[in-house]
Amino acid sequence: MIRCNNCGADIEETQTQCPYCHAMQYEASEKEYMNHLYKMNDTMDGLDENANRYIRNRIICHAVITLAAVAAALLVGTAWGYTKYRSYYNSASERREIAEGMAWYDENVPQINEAYEQGNFADISEVTADSYKNKILQQWKHYNILYIYKYAYSDTLRYDDKIAQGTPLESYEFENLYRSCMEYMNMLEDTDGYMYRYYKSCDAQEKEIISTWTQHVKAVLTDTIGQSEADYAADYQALYGNGDVSNYNMFREKAQKYEK
Repeated sequence: MIRCNNCGADIEETQTQCPYCHAMQYEASEKEYMNHLYKMNDTMDGLDENANRYIRNRIICHAVITLAAVAAALLVGTAWGYTKYRSYYNSASERREIAEGMAWYDENVPQINEAYEQGNFADISEVTADSYKNKILQQWKHYNILYIYKYAYSDTLRYDDKIAQGTPLESYEFENLYRSCMEYMNMLEDTDGYMYRYYKSCDAQEKEIISTWTQHVKAVLTDTIGQSEADYAADYQALYGNGDVSNYNMFREKAQKYEK
C-alpha cells in the first residue's frame, strides 16, 4: 500500500489515480506508462518483421514486373524494328515495280491503243493480267470499258467456241454461262452497284461497244439458255429483287429450269 500524494489516503501502489480525491499518482502513472511503452516496442518489433516481409515481397513483385516490362519492350522494339525494316524494303520493291510498270506502260500503250481500235479486248486483258500492270493501266483513257470486259463480259464468252460448233455444254458449263449472263445484265441494271460506276464513266463510243456486248449476252440467254423475256424478268426479280447478293445455289436452281 502507498499513501496518496494529495489526501494521504491508503491506496494500491498500482493505482494511477486516487479513488478518494482523484489526484494523479505520478509514480504509478510513470510505471504504467513505461509498461505500455515496452509493450508498444514489442508490438513494433513484430510489425517491423511483418513490414520487412511485406516490403521484400513487394520488391520481388516489382522486380518481376519490371523484368517482364523490359522483356516486352525489347520484344516490341524488335518487332517494330523488323516491321520498319520490312516496310522500307517492301516500299523500295514497290517503288521499283511501279517504275518498271510505268516504263512498261510507256512502251506498250501504243499497241494497247491499237488493240482497242481493233476491238481486241482479249489481248489487252492478257497482257495486263499482272496486278502491277493492271494498276498502272488505270491511267489509260479506256480503262473503264476494259474493266467491264475483264470482270463482267469476258465470262459470257467462255463457251462461244463450243456453242458455235454445236457441242452440248456440260451441266456446270451451262450453269456458269447462265450465271455470267445474268451477272452481266445486273451490272447494267443495278445503277447503285459499283460496276455501274465504270459503265457510267465510259464515253459514248465505249457505250456503243458495250451495247453490242449486251446484244450478244441477250442472244445467249435467248438462243443458248432458252430464256424468254418474261422468264428473264421473273429470274431477275428472284435473283436480285430483294437487294441481297444471290448465291450459286440460286443460280443453279434457275439454270436447271432451262437445261435440256
